[in-house]
Amino acid sequence: MRRVTSQSLGELAPGFAATRRGFNTYAALILAIGIFALGLGLASWNVQIGTSLIVLGGITFAGASVIAIAGEVETYRGLKR
Repeated sequence: MRRVTSQSLGELAPGFAATRRGFNTYAALILAIGIFALGLGLASWNVQIGTSLIVLGGITFAGASVIAIAGEVETYRGLKR
């Protein structure tokens, strides 16, 4: 994975995903999607647990998205042009 995220993608320079913090942030985004989906599945069986997981997944996704966007902007601004 490091090899893919640290290579230039056309006009886009290697970015935030190539850093340890970036990798962990994007992994958290994927995990949040999984928690949200699990909550959707469990909501029909147990409404409280399902709703809690949906909310947890949504909050985690929102927080990780903010961190990812800030990291990408920081990385982009740090590029030598």
